[in-house]
Amino acid sequence: MMTCDIPYSWKKPLCVVWITVQIFILVVPLALSNELVNCKFEYQSQFFDFNGLSLTHWNVSDIHDANLSYILFSVCNKTYLKPCGMCSFCVVMKDSSKWSSSKSDLYVQGDMGNEDIRLSTVLRRMDSSSSGELKLELKFKCSSEIGVPKFEAFKSDQLVVEWETVAACSVNNLNKYKNCMFKSEVMGEFNFQPLRQLLYYNTTNSRGSRFYVNVCGGTVGTTVCGNVSDIAICMVDSENKAHILGYASREIFNPIDLRFKYGSKKKHVKIELLCNAGLLLGKLKLKDESKSLLSFDLETPLACINKLSNCFVQDKNHFSYNLHSLSVKDYEIYGQSKHKYVISVCRSVKNSYCSGGVSMCLVNGSSSINLGTLKEGLHYEDNQLSIFSAAGDYCNVSNLRYKSVILFECAKTDSLPSLVNIDEEKCVYTFLFQTTYACPFMFVEGENCRVRDEDYGNDFDFKSLRKPMEDYIINYSDGQFHLNLCGDLLKPCNGSTNVGVCFTDRKGTEHAIGEVAMSPRYEDGHLSFVLKGELCKSNNTPTEVNIIFRCNHQLNAERSHPKFVEKNNECSYSFVWYTAIACAQYTTHECKVEDDSGEVYDLSPLSLHDDDYVVGRNDRTGYWKFVINVCQPIMFGNRARCSPETAICMQNMSEPNYPKSFSSLGQASSLQYDKVKKVLKVDYSGGSTCPNGRGGGGGNFNSLDLHSTIIFICDKESSPYPKLTKQNGCYYEFEWRTKFACSKKIEPIHENNNCKAYNSFSGVRVDLTSFAGHEHLIKHPSGRQFRFVICGSLNNESSDGVGICEEKENGCENIGIGNSNLYFDRGKFYLNYTDGANCASNVKIFTIIEFICGTKDSQLITFLNPCAYSVSVFTSLACSVPCETLADSPKKINLSFLSNYQNSYKTTANGVDYFISVCKPLFPKVGTCDIGSAVCKAVAQEESRSEEVSLGSPHFRPASFGDNVILNYSSNQECSNNPSKNVGSSIIFMCNPSLGIGAPVLSQILHSDCHYEFIWNTSIVCDDDLVKLTDAVSVRMLNNSQNNVYIDLQPLCEIGKYEVENFVISMCNQNSLCDVQKVDAHKNISYGRAEYAVFNYSENKTKLFMTNGDDCEASPDKYRSTLHLICSPNAIEDLHILMVS
Repeated sequence: MMTCDIPYSWKKPLCVVWITVQIFILVVPLALSNELVNCKFEYQSQFFDFNGLSLTHWNVSDIHDANLSYILFSVCNKTYLKPCGMCSFCVVMKDSSKWSSSKSDLYVQGDMGNEDIRLSTVLRRMDSSSSGELKLELKFKCSSEIGVPKFEAFKSDQLVVEWETVAACSVNNLNKYKNCMFKSEVMGEFNFQPLRQLLYYNTTNSRGSRFYVNVCGGTVGTTVCGNVSDIAICMVDSENKAHILGYASREIFNPIDLRFKYGSKKKHVKIELLCNAGLLLGKLKLKDESKSLLSFDLETPLACINKLSNCFVQDKNHFSYNLHSLSVKDYEIYGQSKHKYVISVCRSVKNSYCSGGVSMCLVNGSSSINLGTLKEGLHYEDNQLSIFSAAGDYCNVSNLRYKSVILFECAKTDSLPSLVNIDEEKCVYTFLFQTTYACPFMFVEGENCRVRDEDYGNDFDFKSLRKPMEDYIINYSDGQFHLNLCGDLLKPCNGSTNVGVCFTDRKGTEHAIGEVAMSPRYEDGHLSFVLKGELCKSNNTPTEVNIIFRCNHQLNAERSHPKFVEKNNECSYSFVWYTAIACAQYTTHECKVEDDSGEVYDLSPLSLHDDDYVVGRNDRTGYWKFVINVCQPIMFGNRARCSPETAICMQNMSEPNYPKSFSSLGQASSLQYDKVKKVLKVDYSGGSTCPNGRGGGGGNFNSLDLHSTIIFICDKESSPYPKLTKQNGCYYEFEWRTKFACSKKIEPIHENNNCKAYNSFSGVRVDLTSFAGHEHLIKHPSGRQFRFVICGSLNNESSDGVGICEEKENGCENIGIGNSNLYFDRGKFYLNYTDGANCASNVKIFTIIEFICGTKDSQLITFLNPCAYSVSVFTSLACSVPCETLADSPKKINLSFLSNYQNSYKTTANGVDYFISVCKPLFPKVGTCDIGSAVCKAVAQEESRSEEVSLGSPHFRPASFGDNVILNYSSNQECSNNPSKNVGSSIIFMCNPSLGIGAPVLSQILHSDCHYEFIWNTSIVCDDDLVKLTDAVSVRMLNNSQNNVYIDLQPLCEIGKYEVENFVISMCNQNSLCDVQKVDAHKNISYGRAEYAVFNYSENKTKLFMTNGDDCEASPDKYRSTLHLICSPNAIEDLHILMVS
């Protein structure tokens, strides 16, 4: 009784014999994954070989359906099928929809003795927004020719293609080709009869035995191998004894593999024809010799005809070129002398006048001249693609043979090749082929969970997406997926390890559908993992998981999560993963600005984090596309191939070379208020080199690089896109009418007399109600004393409502009536106490109480003029600018450790001292920089400092700056060199794990902008490092050898055990890793042993992850725990529980 697995798509049971009128119909599925590894299979003692069809991809001819454009496919492998990418089958419809597949089923169907071999596949639409499938079936029929695939029918979403080819004939029947001649619709008519020798080929082995060989029905004669006329192969040993190894009458020639096979009682012999265009005819070499098999190589230029030369090449920048699509036909062109030239790409021509391995020929009437046989495949050198052919006919003017070369040039459209030069002295013909297939694309496969975009140097490291404590869980209607990257799943899948994706069906059965994900792929802006898994029951081929990554600046490693998209053919699974890891390195820029009057404008809603704005322009110079983002770079991907920091990317749609069609119009920058023109704008500079070599009017630039400006105009109607309004040389100007450019008149407005106010820059609300009612005494260096109350009035004054007064001999003089109207204006919080005592005619004293971020509470008082006083209160309650990057930032870093470690840091350059505070103002002394300054510049003298200048106050939170973090400080002081700019400074924090806290250093002074730049190398901004722990030694000395960082835990290990509540932590004893136990009255529960250590540089702590504890009673998981080791120079060992869940 016959049994087999039944493919899902077949409605009737298979492997069953129906008997009707003594006619047998048999349908047998064949497992490609085993029998077709080398493109061969065996069926009912018949052997089939498809290798000859796998050397290129094929284009289905004679398509006569109104819905179809073209069909491309490859046999037995995946290749690059433009425009579908890497796949095995590609179908393009008239509506431009693309369908692809990489899996197929092979089976045999038909009457016994008259079977068809069929290859079937199910294609999925590549546009994920639409579902559906398309079935394609290839019907192979035995023929004496290689043939071409031909369209047969397209009905009810099913395509049928028929192919009459010699590959569908069993090799057992190939002896009919012993005359060494065959015909191919693709390659032409071929005749190997010239290989037949009048005498023989001969060669020797290492033992001195000599072999005599002839092919194509030829014999070696009776003089060397005895008196037998049918001998094709014999060996004469060192004792001069002849051994017959093959007979000419039993010769089998396979035109698909170009092999001769012979059999004898002693040995099987095979001779493989190898291409060597440099030989006149043939050269025999002994390849291998064993007791049962003898193998020879026969090198000959005639063997270059059927084996396609390599038509795929990569340049040094990892750009790829694939000309296989040009190899499916010959190209006939005419020169100036009306001679016809027949040219082929990567193979020989099929024209009957040019047969015999010719790749280019000149046809004159009924005769032809061989201009060369393929010397090598596609070649790339000195920015030039070419194919070289040699060993043609003898040239009439010399003893040289004809040679020819095809030069390929990227073009917008495909055209016929043309003859561009004839070197009569050297007998070389040169042709130029302008085609879209000569345009480059990029494909790189990475390793160790990293891949590099060689075009712009972007490194994509997916290791931070690995979860060390649990796998990603994705629910699906038919079951559940467990997925993790860059290592095994945390628990086996159906008992198997080395699994990256596990699917649990509704019955609870686990399937290892994807291997460990370690090799990401980069293909023209696309990032993905393609993972193979266990054999799929429906077609006995490996399951495949495709994880596609998309850029989203807001989703860092902690916030991103894979999403299941679809399941194809019961064997292929697709996921999409939006994450900042898939974004190129970029810098975030401030998109809020303050105008002259202190009004705040916020354009951050125009900054897109997962998409871009696309604007088109069509003029007499062509069609142009602009991809735009605001205050940040455009999204990384294949839509816009500009440098990573580009904010506007321009594409010339008339340029055929895709990578070369893009130009950067400038790098992202912050929103500005132009005080001269009174407009909001962003200036993007540092773009691509200007092609016309001259600058242009506009912007604040003096550069030959492309640059641009977006001017924002208040418009309540709001246009969804900017509009190009000006282009002058290298300068492009856009105008964007938007409601976000309109004044909101938000500040300074207090909040209902409640001692609270809102920082419109940072979005933080400050609450000073805890200060209300408390009396404070403050002394001026001159000896004068003042008493005041915050958000209220003094209790013991005769005049009601006094909030601040100056102590005098006759009592306390009123210098301001108290109130709770806390304001925020121009980056500062303040109370305005007015209506004090009379100061001058009709003028009363008033006092501004200003609240400044500080680590300790203190007060200062200064005199603005005889009628105005200022009190500066330093308090942590006024800290309204966060000291960490945004949660959606590509680099989430918290600088609070540097801010709290010490109040100020000092660096000196060229006799000038710079005092720097992180995220908060310096704590001032009377006579120093402006109160509220975060960076102060002062000329150092012997006992004092002079020329003190504020270089900015903290208004903005830290931001990502490529691989680094930047902190910008701004001021209201106008730049003397550029009135449109204000004095400011920035600190760029760079990762150096081995330096610890580090220190700032002055990097440069941009005098034209009055801007000071500092570099600060520190470990605080380094990404977390994950280290696997293997033994107790690796715990006692936590070592990150890659970054030269280590932590010595030996002092903790010497104590051994630590108890906290009912938990016991054993620190790295001599025999085991660190572990955690919960001591219960009834039993001890293991919460795991140390498996990973994570160096968390930004928080200056290290985490030990304990996994694989006892089984958890509340869930199918195991108990696990995390131990936080926090750096604190003055701390003693202190253990406490953060959370138990």
